Amino acid sequence: MAATMPFAAMVTLSHRLPMLFEAMAGSSSWNDPEILRMTDEKVQAAGMTVAALGGAFAASQQAIAGYALAEASAGLALLMAPPRTTVQINAHAQRSLKRLSDLTEALGEIGSRSLASGLRPAHRKVTANAKRLSAKAVRR
Repeated sequence: MAATMPFAAMVTLSHRLPMLFEAMAGSSSWNDPEILRMTDEKVQAAGMTVAALGGAFAASQQAIAGYALAEASAGLALLMAPPRTTVQINAHAQRSLKRLSDLTEALGEIGSRSLASGLRPAHRKVTANAKRLSAKAVRR
């Protein structure tokens, strides 16, 4: 997606920018089907992206809440188990670092999945438009 999307966007823009300039100059209509499609697609892609990212937000909040709960429980357990030796405190610190590492890994995975799912609708539209507009230009 990262490689094809910029190229497809460039192809799409090269076909659509002249239409927009004509419409701004008054020699074309803003009711041109391609211009209407262009504006509708932006709204649809934004809605699909927001929907895709909503699940990622919930998953990240759940991971952070789980981490906070585990840290609080471990801290309370350490405080309530006298005597606290250096070995106990060191073991607590090691487990805390492991939980933090696990949280970081989970958030990274959530982020990469959400990036892919958030870009997928826009990628699909941009590549389809580039193919359609290029084929349309060849037929002319």
